[in-house]
Amino acid sequence: VIARVLPATVSALFMISLTLVGVGVIDWRFTVAIVAVAPIHYFALRHFLRRSGPVYRRSRAAQARRGQQLIETLGGAGTVTA
Repeated sequence: VIARVLPATVSALFMISLTLVGVGVIDWRFTVAIVAVAPIHYFALRHFLRRSGPVYRRSRAAQARRGQQLIETLGGAGTVTA
């Protein structure tokens, strides 16, 4: 797990740093704005992820039930026509 997570994390941090530097080259105020909004974004994302997990699970379970019903219906179609 570490062999995949560490390179992905380092790559993401590098891209974020590079983006901040690039935006800072355009205008330093953009970098200040991004850094000022980052904590708000972080906490909003944490709040969303906590609430979206159960909703996503229920949605996937409902989709699985619909898929199972469709498979059973199509599987029995040959019996009904015979």
